[in-house]
Amino acid sequence: MTKKSTFLLLSGLFLIVGAAFIALNLRIRSMVDERMEEFVSAGYYQSLDYAVVWLMPDGEIIMRDLHVVDTENNEYVLKEIAVSEFDYFNEFPHHLKLSVSGMHFPGGIPATNNLSTSAWHTYIESIIDEDVLPISVAYGYDYSPDNKHYMENDFSIELPGSFLLTASSEIENISLLQLDSVGLGPGTSATQYSSSLQDSRILGAEITVQDMGLVPAILAAQGEAVDLDPSEYRQQLMQQMQALAVFAPQQFQFVAKDLVLRIGKLLEGGKTLRVSVSPEFEGNVQELQSEIMDAFYTANFERIYEVLNPKIEIY
Repeated sequence: MTKKSTFLLLSGLFLIVGAAFIALNLRIRSMVDERMEEFVSAGYYQSLDYAVVWLMPDGEIIMRDLHVVDTENNEYVLKEIAVSEFDYFNEFPHHLKLSVSGMHFPGGIPATNNLSTSAWHTYIESIIDEDVLPISVAYGYDYSPDNKHYMENDFSIELPGSFLLTASSEIENISLLQLDSVGLGPGTSATQYSSSLQDSRILGAEITVQDMGLVPAILAAQGEAVDLDPSEYRQQLMQQMQALAVFAPQQFQFVAKDLVLRIGKLLEGGKTLRVSVSPEFEGNVQELQSEIMDAFYTANFERIYEVLNPKIEIY
């Protein structure tokens, strides 16, 4: 084979690969556009638009500046969204990882008249850097339809210098295709969604919240609004919660008092809260739902606590 033939062959291969990559990018954009139209049509959002979306050579999908207007007319822009480990070979992906970084509010942070949310509003304004809130969100799942429709979920949200929240769950007998076909939105009833989960089993779930400066900042902001220093405001909150605990149902008194003590520890700041559940009935959703509703209608709140079997740690 001559040098000229080799050059032509390599050039041809390069063009084929380039054309295939461009075609894949166009296909990815088409898929993204279709999904966004579904979300808007279902009533999740008023509008969704983005600046650019690319398929990277390693298979990662990158989107820039996703502009969102939600159903409450709040407007915000997610600066970068990345999807990795995406399963391209199944109708419903069996695994993926999603990350979001940076949030911008074109119309300003949504205003509120509520004291607690106003303090949060003030705090958010104080940590915005160059018009961007440095928040990061990550979500990932692994789904094994051949292994009892087993699904493992992991979620996290972090605001540097503020808090870190992580959550995870393990579920069996959950058909993602069936859930996807329900088409949740304003026109979908809770019964339709619930019926698709009746055979599922919640093997376990856990949520952890680490305070990295949020609690002292919020106490300071709320205290300032009522002319109290943070320690005085914290004490006032504790007195209010202790008073409310007295009015809790008799069967729930032990939980209410324990909850007040735990919240008091959290309000000291710099703490980590971890809550996990290992439900009875091997996590069968149908049995759990029936038992919890029966206990609720008879005001047997202690039984609800037993059924969910929560474990609460603060350290």
